Amino acid sequence: MIAKEILQKNWNDKDMIGWSFSRRIGQLCDVKDHTVNGGSNGDDALTINQLLSRLTRAEDNIDKKLQWLEFQGNKRKRQDDDWLDKLKDLKKRAIDVKNSLHQSGSTNEFPEPYELGDEFDELLLMKPWMLLDERDENMEKMWDLLEHEEVLIIGIDGMGGVGKTFMATHFKNEIKRKGTFKDVFWVTVSDDFTTFKLQHDIAATIQVKLYGDEMTRATILTSELEKRGKTLLILDDVWEYIDLQKVGIPLKVNGIKLIITTRLKHVCLQMDCLPNNIIRMHPLSGEEAWELFLLKLGHRGTPARLPPHVLEIARSVVMKCDGLQLGISVMARTMKGKNEIYWWRHALNILDRLEMGEEVLSVLKRSYDNLIEKDIQKCFLRSALFPNETRKEEWVMMVVESGGTVSLFVIFQQA
Repeated sequence: MIAKEILQKNWNDKDMIGWSFSRRIGQLCDVKDHTVNGGSNGDDALTINQLLSRLTRAEDNIDKKLQWLEFQGNKRKRQDDDWLDKLKDLKKRAIDVKNSLHQSGSTNEFPEPYELGDEFDELLLMKPWMLLDERDENMEKMWDLLEHEEVLIIGIDGMGGVGKTFMATHFKNEIKRKGTFKDVFWVTVSDDFTTFKLQHDIAATIQVKLYGDEMTRATILTSELEKRGKTLLILDDVWEYIDLQKVGIPLKVNGIKLIITTRLKHVCLQMDCLPNNIIRMHPLSGEEAWELFLLKLGHRGTPARLPPHVLEIARSVVMKCDGLQLGISVMARTMKGKNEIYWWRHALNILDRLEMGEEVLSVLKRSYDNLIEKDIQKCFLRSALFPNETRKEEWVMMVVESGGTVSLFVIFQQA
């Protein structure tokens, strides 16, 4: 209740309230669990380097957010600049600690690295509300998980079209740019997974020839991946449990890590990905969706500027996408270069008739096909006929009245 009151008091745009204060604190606590609190000089050096990485990313994110707010015509607030100044001051002190460790092997009169880490976490909790962004939180958590030596598997889960592949692609590009890992490999698994097919796809990606039976092929892959050293393997669009040893994916060796994207959280858990190491993707809030739409509509990272007469109808088009990044990206690509209002009205009519195109419908259909029981599929189709505001109790009665043979518990677990 307190968190809700704080949000309502400090945040006038309801569309921006896309996530809860409690979840934000939970994410910070998850990150904090991975932080080394004091110890040897080596531990201190590792801690301060990780902190500097977090501070640099936070500074970059805030600068971009402030630029976006100014692009929208919002004036920078004093509290935003004050918060950014505190962040820069903390970064300067962290650099001083790093230099002291490098020169004398101790922090001398400077604070301990873990104390600066605590100060940073407290500063994040004081972040101005208009600068909050769930995507930034997810990105920050991902970087911390990637940098932590004991984290071997990272999961990204969420509904179809919500942006899992988009996030994984972003990190693949950023890691290649920064050289965080020696090699980054991407393999799309999809729902037609077999061990043989996955072995073949990985071998084609890392450019190695396979031969023999399944076990021999796994041995070849394991040997090749171990030789490459610090490697990140991304398995996109995973639908079921994968026996990594059977495939030939070695973890706990030479810094090899695995990222999996899936719509099914239990798949992450079955593959021994710890709950704290799973990043849950949610639909974008109203302003986040609008920001992404303008970026995709623009050119090379520069947001598009729409003429005033299409702004209102363009926002209606984006709202129809319900915060799903795939739908937003498809609509932005479709509307590039179209400034005449009749094109935008046409787009809105298409969305009203649920004609999103094959690219989006194929994503939705795969979720539908994953509902194995025919009764559950029928239940899903009947649910689609009900208004969005249908209460849960009414929905349950609809299921019962459908006369299905599957128990309600099974239906809720699978649907």
